[in-house]
Amino acid sequence: PLLIHRRSLMQLRYYCTIVSCGMVLNRKVGLESSGYFHGAPVLNELSLNMRRHSRMQTVDFRYLPLSTGQRVLDLGCGEGRHLIGALLAADVSAVGVDLSHGDLLTGREKTQDWAVSVNEPRRPMLTQASGYALPFADHSFDAVICSEVLEHVPSVARVMQEIDRVLQPGGQLVV
Repeated sequence: PLLIHRRSLMQLRYYCTIVSCGMVLNRKVGLESSGYFHGAPVLNELSLNMRRHSRMQTVDFRYLPLSTGQRVLDLGCGEGRHLIGALLAADVSAVGVDLSHGDLLTGREKTQDWAVSVNEPRRPMLTQASGYALPFADHSFDAVICSEVLEHVPSVARVMQEIDRVLQPGGQLVV
């Protein structure tokens, strides 16, 4: 994935057709890549318990500096692997959004199992919604993860506009 600061989001509208080619997008926009570990389940030394719950992480949280109290949105969260990663990385509030009700039910079960297995009191909030109309106030998230999503939507520009709306000024986006 690509780590993008909010001020660069509007530059992305011109490169939406190549967004799944992260390195090409990286060179055109001039941003640093956050790294991509295809198929690797490792986030950092804190992620040992996570290996049982996730076979693939596409976000390396060492490159997404999260701080206590921040709000993180995982847009297209699926079964919640990046939500668990965010909770492992810092004391944050994690919110997952997906269109698939089935994935959200599975995600609720998986994140619950993970939390119980490591005595974690925090749970991510999961909700069904479209990336075209996120049910959140403007500037309500410090970071947005949108991994393996944009290549599946008909209008990348509309999703990027919604991300821009809910992301705080100075916030970070991982694509």
